[in-house]
Amino acid sequence: MKVLDRVRVVDLSRVLAGPHCGQLLADFGADVIKVEGPGGDENRGWPPHGPDGQSANFASVNRGKRSLVLDLKTPAARNVLLRLAAGAAGGPPIRCGVSFIDMSTGISLHAGIVTAAWMQAAVLPVPQGSGSGHMVPYQAFRCLDGFMLAGAPNDGA
Repeated sequence: MKVLDRVRVVDLSRVLAGPHCGQLLADFGADVIKVEGPGGDENRGWPPHGPDGQSANFASVNRGKRSLVLDLKTPAARNVLLRLAAGAAGGPPIRCGVSFIDMSTGISLHAGIVTAAWMQAAVLPVPQGSGSGHMVPYQAFRCLDGFMLAGAPNDGA
């Protein structure tokens, strides 16, 4: 039994990032149903293509999923989608609780706070551990209650 057994995900994403997230959910056992429009996901055209003509990229980020073509411009297809979503959630469709704007704002805020702390200390951070030159120190620091990961943009890299 996998961790996401009995969880259904309706994947309306396209191209790369969203399908990759759906693929990870499928890897953890979710029943992922990829919904595409009649023209298909443009990722299907990305090279390289295998002997069967299928895009390797498309196949890699959509493995383990079932697929369905719906023309969401038609009322019948929208009703099918709403029934799928209701079945996936065990109730009516709901909006995801965390927005991209909230996450990107938090990342920017983190970078600003850590940068300000480094500037206050008057120390130019240097790469450490597996760090890279543009995000330093990018290292876990032991704290009283666990670890803290700190990283700050460094224009001097």
